[in-house]
Amino acid sequence: MVECHRCGKDIRSKNELTTALRGLSVFGYHNECYVEHVNKEPSLFFRSIRINTHTGKIVCIVAPILGAIVAFSVILASLQTRPPLLVMMVWVVVFLAAIVVPPYAQHHSYQKFESQLR
Repeated sequence: MVECHRCGKDIRSKNELTTALRGLSVFGYHNECYVEHVNKEPSLFFRSIRINTHTGKIVCIVAPILGAIVAFSVILASLQTRPPLLVMMVWVVVFLAAIVVPPYAQHHSYQKFESQLR
């Protein structure tokens, strides 16, 4: 059984499950718990991102593609004018995160939560 991160009760089916990415961790919630509590918590940049929705699947496909395009563009631009090494390292880390995190979160959500439910 999968346990709700917010209320601690068991989640019995995939229809009741919402998985969300907060930072680099994936958590499972009841749909109601996510909407009532987690989604309303204040956040500096963005709130948790739902993973097991159609939007989450689209983000999982589009983010790595856009990350790769922007990374390739930055590499081409850096061939003409050399930016400082620290700036290049920051760009590489940001774009690697855009390429790696969404598919990782989708896979981890399925393995940890969705595969246990019917």
